[in-house]
Order: sequence, then C-alpha cells, then structure tokens
Amino acid sequence: MKLQAGSQEIQLKSGMLGLAAAVLFCAPMAVAGETSDRPLSDHVSGAAFGTLGIAYNASRDVEFVRNLSQPDGARDGFSLLPDTILGAQLKYRPSPQWELVLQAISKYDYREKATPTVSWAYVGYSPSPLGSLRLGRIGVDSYLDSDTRNVGFSYLPARRPIEHYGLLELTWIEGADFTLNTSLAGGILTAKAYAGVAGEKIVDREQQRYSLDDSRVVGGYLQQQWGELRLRSGISSIRLQQENSALVPLLAGLSALGTAEADRLAGDLALENTWIRNWSTSLAWNRGALQTELHYNRRRAESRGLADGYSAYALAGYRFGAVTPFIGYVTADSESSRRNYGFELPEPVEFIFRSALYEQRSWQLGARYDFANKAALTLQLDRVDAPIPEGALLRQSRPGWNGDATVISLTLDFIL
Repeated sequence: MKLQAGSQEIQLKSGMLGLAAAVLFCAPMAVAGETSDRPLSDHVSGAAFGTLGIAYNASRDVEFVRNLSQPDGARDGFSLLPDTILGAQLKYRPSPQWELVLQAISKYDYREKATPTVSWAYVGYSPSPLGSLRLGRIGVDSYLDSDTRNVGFSYLPARRPIEHYGLLELTWIEGADFTLNTSLAGGILTAKAYAGVAGEKIVDREQQRYSLDDSRVVGGYLQQQWGELRLRSGISSIRLQQENSALVPLLAGLSALGTAEADRLAGDLALENTWIRNWSTSLAWNRGALQTELHYNRRRAESRGLADGYSAYALAGYRFGAVTPFIGYVTADSESSRRNYGFELPEPVEFIFRSALYEQRSWQLGARYDFANKAALTLQLDRVDAPIPEGALLRQSRPGWNGDATVISLTLDFIL
C-alpha cells in the first residue's frame, strides 16, 4: 500500500487553487437547484460546490478512473485524482425572465492535471414557469440528473458509475435547449430538446485522445413526475466530426489497396461523419427516507469501429437520521460490430474490433453521513468485475490482470 503523491497530485492541487478564491467569494450559495441562491447584490447571486475525494485501489494491475476523460487514476494505493472536484457559479438576473449564468469547474482530466474549465456560460429566458430557453454553453441532460453530475452533494453515491454514465461522455455543448412544462395525468410533464456542438476530449484504453470538437449533438427527453416519482425517457445523438488519429494510417493503407472490399472495410471503421445514438430510460422514486433509482441505456453506433451496447443501473438507499446506507449494481456490455467480409482480416483490423468491445459490472456498497446542512461524507466500496479484462472501462491494465478490482472511496461533498 502506498500514497500516490507524484507530479499529477501536485498538478491537481495547483489546478484547484485557480477556483479556490472564486469558491470563497461565492459562498454560501446554491447549486443547480439544491438550495436557494444568496444574493451578492441586487441582481447577482452565486454558488460554490466541491468534492474532496480520496480513492484506494487495492489492485496493482489496473487504474481506477471516474470517467472516460481521465487517462489514469488510483492504482495500488490512495489517490486524489479520480473524485476531487471544485466548482463555482455566478448568476446575473436583470429581471425575473432573464438570467446570465457562468459556471467553472476544476477536475482531473485528459490533460493529466486539473485545469479550471468553463462548463456553463449561457443566457436564459423564462417567459413563464411553463417554458424556458437557454443559449450558450449548457449542460447536457443525456441521463437523469446528468446536468448536475459535477455536484457530488446532489446524489447519493460517491460518484455516478462509469459503466452507465460513460457510454455517452458529454457534459456540455455550445448551442441551445428549450424546456416546456405542462400538467398531465395528475402530475407534471416536462419536454426538453437541445442541439449544439461538443468540444470535449476522451481517452481510450491505449491512452489515445479523441476529440469531440465540432461534433453535432441533438437530443431530448420526456419526463413525467407525480410528486416524488419521476419517469423519464430520452435520446441523445452525436455526429462525430473527427477521425481517430490512431486509425488514420490504417484507413489510408486500406484505401491505397484500391479494392471494393478494402474500401468497404475502411468505410466501416471510420469514425468521421458517423452517428452515435443513445436511448435512456430512468425511474426515480424518493419517498420519505427511501431513495431508489432504476436506469437503462442503449447505444447504437453507425461506425463499426465502435461497438453497440447497453447498460443497466439500480440504486437504493434508506435514511436513518443523518446516515443513509445504500447499495447499487451496474452492468454494461457490448456486442461485436464485426461482420463477414469474405476474406481474412489483418491483425490490426481485428484488434480494432476487439478493442471496441467492453464488458464490466460493479457493486456499490456505502453510507452517506449528512453531518451539516450542506455537507456530507460518503464512504463507499466498489467491487469491479470485468469478465474479459481487455473489455474493462478502467485504465492502463497490465498483462495478467484478472479483471477484478476493489476500490474504497471517501468523499466530502459540500455547498459552502
């Protein structure tokens, strides 16, 4: 066992300092509807939030990460990298109908350090409680409550599982969304549509960065709410605009062969100008001390260089005073996109088809302690199982890894 305290941990700390002053300036305030804003002036209010997290991974053979934007994380010891997040938000409301919102967060990502990043920067217009419009850089509601995924205080476990929330790794777009609310069947029906372009980056198992820059995103959902019961179903689609840099030499080689079979194979493998479509359905029920969630997600990729797949996630917790024990289970699996081309494929092509596959499941067991009005400690055990280690959603696995990992996490979530 060891404590990781290398240059990446130092960069994480230095990256957080850029937001520390903003957090102190904005506190105490609200985040994403969790509390009421405290005015800073007649028309300005703000918010500050964060997670101080430490994760212990008992395995020496693989690195535990929070999401697909992180190139590495916790291995054979403790690490601050996966879960530590700091954020601040300012809101200017010149009238009840108009608002300008700016939000910045700092967390460990593909740049191998924590750098403050603008996650929201939009103009909002709400002519009535029945509808609203946002223009600018906005959060993407691909999944239930995914608009607040960086606010650890807003959800029960230490983190949202990568097996479910990682199938479409989008947190913001530059574009617009429109929300409409109406009464229906004794509850409230919400319809939301959004469109824009992405601009984030993710990291694959081979540590190759893939850019989502200029990729077009469209989507929306319908949500019916009866009191503490919410039922939601939606779709998110992204048209990739960038090619995978690792594929470029192979695609060029296939095209140079000048045969119809090689051209068809190159077209199948290319990512540029292809769609990924993600369907999701969720049910959440919070009644008194009981909290429950059920999620199902289905992904279809137009490119055969990516795999189709699904995920399912269940979470339940029950509050006893200030302590809420919880248990969760998540599974993600994929299906091969390889088809019969009528000839033997070279090994680099077979490798692409294999590397596109993923299969991973995890148990979450933990407890959250709300020791103050807007602060909570969460202790969580994750038991990760990848039946085929090469298909794990973790990072930098070593030869011989058996696909299992045990991770213990302690997070302090707060709204100042």
